[in-house]
Amino acid sequence: VYDQPTTFVSKTDGLGPFQLLTLNHIFIHVAKAPR
Repeated sequence: VYDQPTTFVSKTDGLGPFQLLTLNHIFIHVAKAPR
């Protein structure tokens, strides 16, 4: 019962922070870019 939820959570925790950091990094560059 716990195998699937644990795997899903571990995959989400592994991908989530990196994707958020990448999106945040791009957003900061776009916001600071001169127009």
